[in-house]
Parts: sequence; structure tokens; C-alpha cells
Amino acid sequence: MPEFSFWFKEFPAITDLFNSETWLWAWLAIIWVVICMRKIFKKAWHPWWGSLIPLYNIYLRFKTSWMSGWWILSFILPPLGIIILFISFFKIPWRFGKHWAFGLWLLITFLNPIFMAILAFDDSKYSKK
Repeated sequence: MPEFSFWFKEFPAITDLFNSETWLWAWLAIIWVVICMRKIFKKAWHPWWGSLIPLYNIYLRFKTSWMSGWWILSFILPPLGIIILFISFFKIPWRFGKHWAFGLWLLITFLNPIFMAILAFDDSKYSKK
């Protein structure tokens, strides 16, 4: 496959994307966020295994933020679905007694695992208010 080797030499960022260390860190971050979501769902009285099933965990995220579970149908229109998911990022910390700006830190991709861990492992309580 000489044409692919030429392609990768032309764009070194693509070779870095397929680096095994990059994939390792990505998988570790995914596993860490799933562990944190398990803890958050347990605090909100949802089943812990809900963090392992792809669409069900988004449904539980909406239920945790006290949005209707029917909002998952907004993913039929992708821009609307992403906006609704962003809104849930702001409402979940609010349900745990955090400021709405905490959700802003959850939206930043590389800080998400850190702030998910703060939300999961601190002593905040889930409120139905």
C-alpha cells in the first residue's frame, strides 16, 4: 500500500491519531467517565448498569436532569439533539446542588473526566427540587 504511506507522510497528524498511546488514553478516559456515570446514576437512584448501554445512558442522563425521557427522540435531528444534550450538562450539576457554571466545565472535552469525577465522588446529594 504505497499510496497510504505517502498520504501519512504528507499529514503527520493522521499518524499521531493512530498512535497506540493515543488510543490507550482515549480508552482510559472512556472507562473513567463510565465509572463516574455509574456513581452519578447510583446517587440519582437509577440502575448502575445504565451507564454501560449507549442510548439508555443518554436517556438516564435526561431523567437525572429532570428532563423528559422523550427528549432522546431529539437525536433524530442531530443539531437539536446536541443542543438538548448540552442543556442536560447544565441541569445535572444543578440537581446535585452545584452552580450552573459547573456544567460549563463539563462541556469542555478534556476537563469532562475531571469534573465528572468531582460530581460522582463528592458528598453532594441528589435533590428532586
